[in-house]
Amino acid sequence: MKKETAMVQEYKIFIASPSDLGEERDIIRRVCDNLNSDPLLVGGMKKRILLTPLGWEDLPPAPGRPQDRINLILDKSHIVVGMLYRKYGTPTGDSDSGTEEEFFRAYDQWKSLEKPKIMFYFKDPGINSIEQLEDPQIKKVLGLKQKIQAEELLQYKGFRDADEFGAIFEKDLKKTLLDLIKSVKEDATILKGTEENPVPEEVLNQIPSSYKTWINDKTRCMDVGCLIEDAQGIQLILAEIYQPLFCDDPDLEEKVAKLRENYKGVLAKDPQKHSRPVEIEKLAGRRSSLLVTGLAGSGKTTLARHMARQIINDDSPYFKRGVLPVLIYFKDLKKFDWDISLSGGKGANAFLEWYCEAGFSESIEFGVIQAFCRTGRTVFILDGLDEAPLDIREKAISWFADFQHLYPGNKFILLGRPHGTGGMATKRFGQRSVRVHDLTEDQALEFIDTWFDNVYVQGLITGREIAGRMKGEIRSRHDIDALKKNPLMLTAMCILYNDLKVLPDQRADLYNRIVERLFSKFGDEKIRVANFMMALSHSLFMKGDRGMDEEEAVSILKQHFPAPGERDASYKDIFHRIEPATGLLHRENGGYRFIHLIFQEFLTARHLVDQVEDGFFEPIQEYVEDERFEEVVSLYIGFVSMRNKKAANGIVRRILESDPQCKMPHGLLVAGRSLLDIHKDNQDIGVKELAIDRMQTLIRSSHPPVVWSAAGKVMGRLDHDPGFEDFIPVQGGFYELEVEDSSSFKSIEIESFELGKFPVTNAWYQRFIKAGGYEKKEFWEDDGIKWLEKAKAAEPIYFRDRQLNCPAQPVVGVSFYEAQAFCNWMSFHDPGYKYLLPDENMWQAAAGGKERRKYPWGEKITPEHCNYNKTNLNDPSPVNIFLSGKTPEGIYDMSGNVWEWTSSFWDDSEGAYVMKGGAFDNSEEDCRCASRFSLYPVYRNYNIGFRCARIKTLNS
Repeated sequence: MKKETAMVQEYKIFIASPSDLGEERDIIRRVCDNLNSDPLLVGGMKKRILLTPLGWEDLPPAPGRPQDRINLILDKSHIVVGMLYRKYGTPTGDSDSGTEEEFFRAYDQWKSLEKPKIMFYFKDPGINSIEQLEDPQIKKVLGLKQKIQAEELLQYKGFRDADEFGAIFEKDLKKTLLDLIKSVKEDATILKGTEENPVPEEVLNQIPSSYKTWINDKTRCMDVGCLIEDAQGIQLILAEIYQPLFCDDPDLEEKVAKLRENYKGVLAKDPQKHSRPVEIEKLAGRRSSLLVTGLAGSGKTTLARHMARQIINDDSPYFKRGVLPVLIYFKDLKKFDWDISLSGGKGANAFLEWYCEAGFSESIEFGVIQAFCRTGRTVFILDGLDEAPLDIREKAISWFADFQHLYPGNKFILLGRPHGTGGMATKRFGQRSVRVHDLTEDQALEFIDTWFDNVYVQGLITGREIAGRMKGEIRSRHDIDALKKNPLMLTAMCILYNDLKVLPDQRADLYNRIVERLFSKFGDEKIRVANFMMALSHSLFMKGDRGMDEEEAVSILKQHFPAPGERDASYKDIFHRIEPATGLLHRENGGYRFIHLIFQEFLTARHLVDQVEDGFFEPIQEYVEDERFEEVVSLYIGFVSMRNKKAANGIVRRILESDPQCKMPHGLLVAGRSLLDIHKDNQDIGVKELAIDRMQTLIRSSHPPVVWSAAGKVMGRLDHDPGFEDFIPVQGGFYELEVEDSSSFKSIEIESFELGKFPVTNAWYQRFIKAGGYEKKEFWEDDGIKWLEKAKAAEPIYFRDRQLNCPAQPVVGVSFYEAQAFCNWMSFHDPGYKYLLPDENMWQAAAGGKERRKYPWGEKITPEHCNYNKTNLNDPSPVNIFLSGKTPEGIYDMSGNVWEWTSSFWDDSEGAYVMKGGAFDNSEEDCRCASRFSLYPVYRNYNIGFRCARIKTLNS
C-alpha cells in the first residue's frame, strides 16, 4: 500500500520570538489545532485547511549554524508570526537576534514576492523604572518597534497578557487565512494583454487545467525506473521525498569580493567564514536566469521537476503565484527539424510551437505560453543540456537567449552536467552559474527517513524503524561515504535496503548490486554495457588516469557492440546514448571520468576477475605492493570470494606467507584488509590466525606507529581480543603525586584497587549497549537519568563512525553519565567487585607509580611511546599497540590517545570533572601524569573516553 495525498490545503505558520514568550507560542499552536478541526467559512462554504506551526523548537540537534536551518523553515512558510516582549534574543552573527533576522528576512521576501504574510505583536513590557528602560534587551525591542513605526514597514498590534493575545491572534489569523485563500484565486486574473496581442481567455482565468494535470502527472513521483525493473513496485511521491539541493551563493561571493577589494584582501584569510550555501531553488526564484551544473546523479532533473510542480501549484515560497512553468527536456530536441533557417526569437517560437504538441502532448497551446511571456510570467526550465548533441544544444540555447531578450521579465533555468553547460550556455547564461553541492551527512540521513516514510504506509513506525537501521549502517561504513553524497546512489542503496532489509556486508557485493541496478535499465543490452564499462575502467586505471577522450572510449565500445543499426547511426551515437544513462561517468576538460573512483576501482577488479583462466592470484600478483592498486586488490579478492571462497582465502594466504619477516608492511596490510572483504562466514580460520600473527609481528616491529595502528585495526576488525577487559592491580599505600603547574608534590594514601589494563574499548562497550544499558534506568544515577531523557541518547555519539568504531579502539563520544552507567552495569554484572571511575588521585598513582614518573613509562616521550600530536595518527589508535608506552605494571595508553573521565570534581562548585591523560591531538605536556583538564559531565567528543577501576566487595 502507498500513502494517499489528502485534498487539504496546508499553510505553514512560522513562529518568531525569543524564549520569554513561551506561553504565547503555545497559544499559537493551540489556535492552529482548533482551526484544523474547525473548517473556515469561505464564500459561504466550509473549507478544510491544515495549519502547521513551526519554530526553532521543532529543529533536532545537528551541526552547522542553527539560524541557517531555522531560515530554511521560514522560507517555506506562508505566514510569519513575530512577537517581542522584554528579551530581544541572541545574536546570530548576521543580526542582533534570531527574531530580528527572521523578521527582516520575511519582510524582504514579502516586498518582492508579496509573501509570506507577516503578523507582528508587541507585549507590553510593563516598564516601571528608568533602570528597566536602560536594559539593553528592552532597548533593542523598543528600537525595532520605533523603526517599524517610523518606516511604516507594517501594522503591528500590542497586548497585555496571554489571554488577550489568544483572542486577538485567533481573529487576526482567520482574517489572514481568508486573504491568503482569496489571493490564490485572484492571482490568475492579474494578466492583461494588448489590443494587438490579446491574452487568450483561458490565460485570463487560469493556467489550462490540461497542462496543470500534465505537469502534475509527469512530476508526481520520483523516477526510479533506472534502478528497479518493476518501477511501479515503488512509487515515491516527489513532494514528500524531495531533498533540496544547495550551492555557493554567488550574490554573497560578489559582496565578499568587493569587501576584499575594499579591505585589501584581509577577508581572504578565512573564506569559509564568508561562504554560506544557498538553496538552488531559492536562488532561481530571485534571478532572471540561472545555469546549474552538477555531476551525474546529483539530482538536477529531480530539482527541475520539483520546481515545475511547486510553481504550477502555487506552492513555491520562491516564485510568484500564477506564473507558468515550461519544463523542456533537451533529450527530446533531436526529434525537431533543426534544418529550418530562423534567427533570434523566431527559432524559439517555432520550437515551442512544436514542443507543445510533441513534448506537452497538446496539453497547452503555444499561444498560451506566448501570452504569459508577454507579461513576464513564465519560468523556462531547460533540463539535461548535456543530453542533446553539441550542434543542436548550441543552436537551441542561442535561440532561447534571443527569446529572453524578446520577452524580458521571464526566468530561464538551465541544468546539465559540466560538459553540457559550457560553450553557448556559458557564453549566453554563464554570468549566473552555480554548481550543485554533494549531499551533507544530515541531508543524506533526512533523505533516508523521508524515503522510507514514503514507501511504507505506516511511515512513522515501520518506515522510521527501517530507516533508523539503515542510517546506523551507513554511519558505520566508510566504504559508502562517497555513495551517500550522491542522490542517485543513495536512492539505489535505499532500494537495496528495502529489498534486503540490510546492506550487503561485503563491499564487492554492495557495489556489484548497485552497478547491476544501473545497468538493468539497458534491457537486452545490459551485458554489453557492463562489459564495456568494465573494459573502460580497466583501461583508464592501467593508464594511471581517471580521464579518457571520446575517441578512445568509442574504440573500446566497438569491441563490445555490433555494428550500428536502425537505432543508432554510428558507434558515437551508441556511446552518447549509453554514457549519460549509466550514471557513472561525467565529462570534464574534454574527457570522460568516473563520478567516483571507487566505481572505477570496483569495475577494474571485476574486469580482472572475468579475465581469469587458471589461477586467481596471478592477475593481481604484480599489484599487491602498489599502493595505487590497494582498493582494486581488496575488491578483487572480495568479488572472488562471492564465487569461490577457497580461492579468495588462498590469495590472502599467499600474500601473508610471502613475507614472514614482515619487512613489507603494505602487502601484509592489504592482505589483512582484503580478508575483511571476505564475508565472516567464508573466512578460513587458519588464514585468519595467520593474518593476526602477521599483524602482531608488525606491531612488535620497528615500523612507524602508523603501521602499528593499521595492524591493530585489522586485528580489531578480525575480532582479536588481547584481553580488553583485563585489570591490573595497583598497590595501596602512600604516593607522592606531582601537583600540576608546580614543582611540588603532595603525599596521598591510596587503598589497593585494580585498574583497567586498557581504556574501555568499543568491543566492551558494545556489550553494555546490547545488555540494554541505555534502556535500564537502574544503571543510571539521578543526574544521569535526567541527562539521558534530555539527550535521548541510545549509544555514544561517534559509535557509528567508521574512523572511530573499530572494536580495538577506545570508545569515544561518551559523557560522564554514560561512563558512570557503564561502571554501574559492570558492578551488576560482576557482583564480586565494585566498578567505578577512578578518582584523580587513583588515576595519577597508577600512572606515575611510587617512582613519581613524569610519564607512565618514564621521563621522556617520543611518538613510539603513545598517540599524541607528534605521532600524527590523527585519530584514536587501537589500545594495544604502544608496547613501550605501558606502565611497568602493564597498564596501556595512560598517556595520549583519549582523555579519560575521573570521578573527581574540578573545584568546590561540583560542576566540572577532572580529565586525565591527554589525547591524540594534544601536546606532550598534556600527556604528563600530573596534567589535568576540566569538562562538564554532558560533554561528548571524539577524543573523550574512560577506563574502569574496581575494588573487591564483601561478596567476593
